[in-house]
Amino acid sequence: MDWKNFGRIVEQLAPLVLSIVPGVPPILVPLIVHGIQTAELVGGSGAQKKASAVELTRTGIAATNAAANKQVIDPSVINAVSNAIDTVVGVVNVVHKHPVAPDADLSPV
Repeated sequence: MDWKNFGRIVEQLAPLVLSIVPGVPPILVPLIVHGIQTAELVGGSGAQKKASAVELTRTGIAATNAAANKQVIDPSVINAVSNAIDTVVGVVNVVHKHPVAPDADLSPV
């Protein structure tokens, strides 16, 4: 898979997809996007990349809370994050494998 293209698609689609995944606070969007992109760049099996993305997000949550010197993000959201990563990667894979032609008419029927 072309990482540059995958990373660009993640940047474009993840905020939209994450906005509709239950239990994912908006403050986590950049952390999750970074986690997915970094995990894809590092590589590994699908399960390894997901575990890496979840751990990077967990680390971001801990760092955010530590920097604020209080709990800004409840660490228990990690289950929602795990589901969100699956959702984002699924959507990105569909778009990456079946791109819309640049000249496609996307107007409503």
